[in-house]
Amino acid sequence: MILGVQKARNNSLCKLNLRMDGSNDGTTFTDSSPSGRSVTRYNAVTKTATKKFGTASGYFNGTNAYLELADSADLQFANRFTIEFWVIDNNADGTYSAYYGNKYFTSGNDYGFVMRQVTGTTSFRAEQAYNSFVLDINTGDINANDGNWRHYAVVRTGTTVKLYVDGILKANGSYSYTLGNNAGVKSIGESGYATTRPHTPHKGYIDSFTLHKNKAIWLNNFKVPNRAS
Repeated sequence: MILGVQKARNNSLCKLNLRMDGSNDGTTFTDSSPSGRSVTRYNAVTKTATKKFGTASGYFNGTNAYLELADSADLQFANRFTIEFWVIDNNADGTYSAYYGNKYFTSGNDYGFVMRQVTGTTSFRAEQAYNSFVLDINTGDINANDGNWRHYAVVRTGTTVKLYVDGILKANGSYSYTLGNNAGVKSIGESGYATTRPHTPHKGYIDSFTLHKNKAIWLNNFKVPNRAS
């Protein structure tokens, strides 16, 4: 296995860094990136008993819990980007977990990545409109909802998007759109449906969620980080 070099990742190219630290049932989610974004919480809480790093992780109840970010050009990603996070996914088989995208859909625009479990596999999909996908890449043999922490990295260089699970390249595909290119608030934990409410809620835990713009952190198989960014 070729090991990627683990460099300091909380730098000027890091546009969001949610370490998910806090007290048990805490209601504060802090962006530790240089951007220091304001994060609005909807029913998500921090949990101290289940965590990968630090003092806690974020818990999403699978019904109405998500985090919201105000719209910003820094949250629109073209060419090189890295989406990286740890997750325990408790969603039922065949359902979606949304990790990053616009809160609401507007027909014809490109939104973000959603994750789907289907009997022993995990797919990452980039939606252009509700249930219309411009990218669909599948891990093949990863059962993400087995109750264990897994590290995911979605990395784009040029028009190629690579999906790494626990440091191993599992799939790649072609993607030429700008992620999150339309105006509007962004959400983590749920993505948009029509213009009325979010949908595809995540059920489970997320820790150390980061977004890097103009930076492909991982280009080869790598040793997963042993600390938060």
